Amino acid sequence: MASMGRIKVRATQWSMVLVAAAILVVVNLLASGTALRLDMTEDKIYTPSDSTRTLLTELDDDILIRGYFTPNLPPPYNRVERQLVDLLDEYRSLSGGKLRYEIIDPGADLKEGESAETVMAMQGIPMVQVTEVASDQVQVKNGFMALVVMFEDQQEVIPVVQSTAGLEFLLTSKIRKVTDSGRKVVGVLEGYDAPVRDKEMARVMGAVAEQYDIQGVDLEAGDLPSNLDLLLVIGPTLPLSDWALSRIDRYLAQGGSVGIFASGVKADLTNVVAYDLPPLFGKLPQAQGWKIGRDLVADPQNMRITVAQQRGMFTLQNLVDYPFFPLVRELNDEQVMVSGLEQVYLPFVSTVTATAPEGVNYTVLAKSTARSWQLSGSYAISPLVKMEPHILARNANGPQPLIVAGEGTFPSAYEGDSVLPPNDAPAETVTIDNPAPGRLLLVGSGQLFSDQYLLNGESVPFLLNAIDWLARDEVLIGLRSRGVTDRPLEELSDLGRQLTKLVNLLGGAVLLIGFGLIRWRLRRAKRLRLGLVPRKGAA
Repeated sequence: MASMGRIKVRATQWSMVLVAAAILVVVNLLASGTALRLDMTEDKIYTPSDSTRTLLTELDDDILIRGYFTPNLPPPYNRVERQLVDLLDEYRSLSGGKLRYEIIDPGADLKEGESAETVMAMQGIPMVQVTEVASDQVQVKNGFMALVVMFEDQQEVIPVVQSTAGLEFLLTSKIRKVTDSGRKVVGVLEGYDAPVRDKEMARVMGAVAEQYDIQGVDLEAGDLPSNLDLLLVIGPTLPLSDWALSRIDRYLAQGGSVGIFASGVKADLTNVVAYDLPPLFGKLPQAQGWKIGRDLVADPQNMRITVAQQRGMFTLQNLVDYPFFPLVRELNDEQVMVSGLEQVYLPFVSTVTATAPEGVNYTVLAKSTARSWQLSGSYAISPLVKMEPHILARNANGPQPLIVAGEGTFPSAYEGDSVLPPNDAPAETVTIDNPAPGRLLLVGSGQLFSDQYLLNGESVPFLLNAIDWLARDEVLIGLRSRGVTDRPLEELSDLGRQLTKLVNLLGGAVLLIGFGLIRWRLRRAKRLRLGLVPRKGAA
């Protein structure tokens, strides 16, 4: 009887396995002609965003995306083409067939005397080298992994696609660029000892130029251009003239967008010197209710920098924490500029405080940690000066506001004033025609755009988001921040760190012992039921 029962149990088990296998076969057959995918990622990075959907559904003409991929590339590069095709299938579907794509082998169909490298170079596509490990040997293989977006007579190239991380942003931004007939204009204020746009800020401005036209603005030579969509004031260290301030004031009061990136302290890490700046913005701060402090904020949560130290005849390169380069993770999740970012890096940053006048709303976007502290008057910014923990704890007065955004109808500081234009022209009375809601962004770092302090591009996503927000063009902000690239650990107390270490050391052993005890009890209970173990008190 016992053997017959076991046979029935086994037959039931095998029948369930066969039914499950049959269901899987039927599902695969039904789905063979349909793209069915379940995106389980936190940010849904494999699902086109609303911005992409809107752009594709509004296409009014055909667009072609041509991919150039060398076949049989080694892992992980051989997976990129498959994932790209999946994404392009969704783009084609969303566009209603107006978007087409084709994947081409660059080495195929070459004419006599042509080489793939030469043909691709004519389109701005470089040959890349990838390593392949085969038969215990490391080999270098040449190939191409590129995309070209074509629309009418416009063409944009993504020269290297090594992974699908951030690919939706690249694709959507390129499609938007070739189909957008009118690009917005970013004005950058020149002079006042500010960084030179094409020199000290070339890297960030190159990224901005992908989506916007950039125009230098010299207010000491004339007025604000009428075609600006926003104005950036970046890192001035000399006071702006009343003429320049009255132009900025009027532009903002009449509904313009202004981004001010400035510190109250001039700091130079190369010469290890820092000193207070004179007031830069005249009557603007008081009239509009904001203030950039004459101070520097230092934070134990910061970027690490490389410092060269001489040891006898040797020069050593050491990574050290640098508190004057705060790494800000206390971001306002409700504001689109920073909601998708994990952190913002702010070199030599001053506090930014704001009290909103009537008709204006200010929002703090970023703050330092509670353990941060302020320095004012005297600044020891050498990275070789190490602050002791007890000194840091005694001086801590954070959190401090570092980035503030304002929206509304800003009051004018210069309306009715008589100001002298440049070139000895007659004085002009400032008038505000048709006041309208504007946007103002205040960032307490004047060197955030600087190539010298860019540090692997940590601040670029925020800067591009900020320009999009000022331009009232938030379409790409959510896309740019999609896909988490870094998961910074939360700061733990000393007790928390000790408990974490203890759990890591003993947790595995405790779980294993617990599992063994449970399994032993279950096996013993089973043996008791089967009568294989005598019960206590049995004869």
